[in-house]
Amino acid sequence: MPLACTIYEVVGARELREVAGRLAERGLEITDESPARVRGIAELPDGARARFALYAFKGRIFLVAMAGRRLAARVARLISQAASVELVEVRVDPLRFMQLYEGAVVKVAVFDMVRALGLRHVVLIGDAVSDSDAYREHLGAGRLKYVLFQTGRGLVLGVSESGVVIALSRLGEDELLSIVEGELLPLAAQAR
Repeated sequence: MPLACTIYEVVGARELREVAGRLAERGLEITDESPARVRGIAELPDGARARFALYAFKGRIFLVAMAGRRLAARVARLISQAASVELVEVRVDPLRFMQLYEGAVVKVAVFDMVRALGLRHVVLIGDAVSDSDAYREHLGAGRLKYVLFQTGRGLVLGVSESGVVIALSRLGEDELLSIVEGELLPLAAQAR
């Protein structure tokens, strides 16, 4: 079953402990805490639950909501209100975005703002999309919005420039969080 998460940046807070303290005061369950990471469970008014992790990384704080885009947005709103902070979706610069899947086998690439008459989006699907002339052509003519790729370890991941990550390989939440922490947060921290 696919596993998804969405990455946000916490704006308006400097200290991870301060944010975690506010969340605990408001009744959110904190399950694990270290100087650079806080993990917990957010329960929404309708009973939906989702795990989350907050990371202090290069002087910034990031929230990873372990949910698809809609549920993650609701979790982000709850955390934003509980901690009195603003959360914004992470935007990864397209050139840095490409670093993520460099050397991987790209299976799907979705381009936006393509400079072609009558086209808004172009989707390329294949066994090695990034090796094609069409990929290189659209890379120069549009903006890469989403890429699905297979890593050297055989994991299949889909990542959007707005910080949504979908693991199509069989992974646990902790494994996906580890990938996000090790590979995506460094790219997100370079943005701005």
